[in-house]
Amino acid sequence: MNASRIGGVQEGVQVGASAWYETGPYDADLGAALRAAQEIALNSGVHGVNVESIDELWQDEDWLEFVGTGGTGTVLDICRLIGEDQPDASATLRPMGAGTFRELLGIWRRPTYADFVEGYAMDKLPNPDSRGSARCAVLYRDEKPSQVVYWGLTAD
Repeated sequence: MNASRIGGVQEGVQVGASAWYETGPYDADLGAALRAAQEIALNSGVHGVNVESIDELWQDEDWLEFVGTGGTGTVLDICRLIGEDQPDASATLRPMGAGTFRELLGIWRRPTYADFVEGYAMDKLPNPDSRGSARCAVLYRDEKPSQVVYWGLTAD
């Protein structure tokens, strides 16, 4: 997984919350893509998580408290995918529609990782409305879907 972190407080980020982003493998089913990214993060061992599955992770009361008061700033902090038109809530992932994503980035072609990084750095992409939640969009390489980018806010 190609993971990146944004340090400090950026404009539009709620005081106390930290902004983050990372990428994961593409799947046309965004729920499956999220699960794959979570499995990669879980198996990386970097987060000090000692469980064998994402389901087991979200049944651990200590984990729920940890995520609710800060979290890892990764896809491990997300427990469910919601619809594009649903409001952000703690531990949710809301996809951004392709047209909206391109419009916010100011491009009319399929967005790449470089487009995302530039747009994110220039505050063109909104952070979620709720701490502890995230958004996602599909990225392309050679005009083919190649990754899903996730960005969000920690719960602290």
